[in-house]
Amino acid sequence: TFLRKFVDNLLEQSREKLSDIQKKIPAIIKANREVMEHILRCRKDTNVSIELYEEMMHGLEDLKQQLTEYGEGEIFVDDFRHADIRISNSINHSSKHTIRISNFIENSWNESNGAMTGETRALWTILQNGTVRKEEEREDTPVFIRIYMTSSGVNNITSEVSKLRFLKHQHVAEFLGLHRAHVGFPAFIYKNKMRTLRQYLKSKTRDGKERVRIFQETVKGLEYLHRRRLVHMELNTHTITLDQSTEKVTLTGACLPRKANLPMDRESVEVSHFVFISPEVLNGEAYLSCDDAYAAGLLALELIFKIKPYKEYRTWSLDQFAREVNPPEMLKLHETLQGQPREVYDVITKCFGKADDRPHMEEFMRVKFPIIDRMRTVEEENPTSAQRFDGFGAPSRV
Repeated sequence: TFLRKFVDNLLEQSREKLSDIQKKIPAIIKANREVMEHILRCRKDTNVSIELYEEMMHGLEDLKQQLTEYGEGEIFVDDFRHADIRISNSINHSSKHTIRISNFIENSWNESNGAMTGETRALWTILQNGTVRKEEEREDTPVFIRIYMTSSGVNNITSEVSKLRFLKHQHVAEFLGLHRAHVGFPAFIYKNKMRTLRQYLKSKTRDGKERVRIFQETVKGLEYLHRRRLVHMELNTHTITLDQSTEKVTLTGACLPRKANLPMDRESVEVSHFVFISPEVLNGEAYLSCDDAYAAGLLALELIFKIKPYKEYRTWSLDQFAREVNPPEMLKLHETLQGQPREVYDVITKCFGKADDRPHMEEFMRVKFPIIDRMRTVEEENPTSAQRFDGFGAPSRV
């Protein structure tokens, strides 16, 4: 009737539009699929491009070394000339006298040199503040220098340098470049002056809240390094660094996973700071991210619970310690962690279990650690002969 015709005419245009929309739905779905496939291809291409870029930078490092060698017969400087870099002559920088880094590196095995320069010597590296001034610059730029000693066994740093150039994180130091003196010791140059965690803790009493903050920042830096397939290798209060101006943890020990170069006469060398190296590494396995987790567990005991790890065992020989170490028992974990929240107990005890079961850094980041202000001080640690075994051992495989 008239009403039906009226309604049909009224809805005719809507039906036509609906019909058009229905016809276009498959095309819209197809277009969306094509867009998603394009996005996925772009993401894949981006990842491939990043990998290719890193490979290119790796190749450029080789090329730079070859060009530097050409006509010289030796590898000299990479990014910085020896005249550009000078190191401070004391830890408090009260004196303005400086010496060239090339001279410092040549004498780096001389123990008396440490008193003059105020550097920190770890198992495989020397850590030192300094300054850089290139020819076109008028003022000195403060820098931090990390030098591999002969004890490291490191002889190929190309892959490591190409990785360091890509690091960007608030708790990882900015890598400025490389200096290689004619004696062959590579020196890594980082932005800003640093001080080691040991120096920072000695400067004044740090409360429990401050110690937890330092541990958390260290873990964040480690988590980033592990994502970049790097490790810190030697992780303790002597090698963890803080920016002098901001007092934030700014790690400078990033390196590629590799086997540790250990002394050959293990029976006569005291274990000393080798206690911070996992049993697996002490027994010949490569240093991986799980070994950073082991060291992080020791750091938590020292920083948060103010307990010197393996205090009674540091005079053992390296050989005996590597054979007989029993972390849960020697560290008295049950006694130390008694009364702590379950999450704290679990994450720390896992650090000293099997390598594959050790916590990732994300697990540390999720834990709320206790703030302990009880009156206990960690005993002063003095460098021992175990830290100065330059020239011991066969070269490690890098």
